[in-house]
Amino acid sequence: MRLTLEQQQTIRDLVTGSLGEGVGVLVFGSRLDNSRRGGDLDLLLECPQHVPLLVRAALKLRLEQELSMPVDLLFSEPGRPATDFESMARGKSQRLVGRL
Repeated sequence: MRLTLEQQQTIRDLVTGSLGEGVGVLVFGSRLDNSRRGGDLDLLLECPQHVPLLVRAALKLRLEQELSMPVDLLFSEPGRPATDFESMARGKSQRLVGRL
C-alpha cells in the first residue's frame, strides 16, 4: 500500500473526527499497487449510519487538503444494498484500519 504511516494516521484522525467511532476504512484502487506512482486515493467507508452529503463533502475536502492528493470516497451504509461498483471495490480492497 502506497501510504505512509503519517498519511494513514491522518486518515484515521479525519475520519474519526468527521464520522465518529465505528467506521471501517478500506483502501482500493491504484494506491494498493506498489509498482505505480502518483494517483488518487480511493477509500470505501463502512458507516454504521447515514452520512449527510455536506459531511461527506467536508471530509473529502479535508482529506485532500491534509494529504495533498485527490481523494474519492465511497460510502457503505446499513439498509442500502451494495452497488456493483461497491462490491467490486470491497473485493479488491485492503482494510486501512479496523473499526475506528
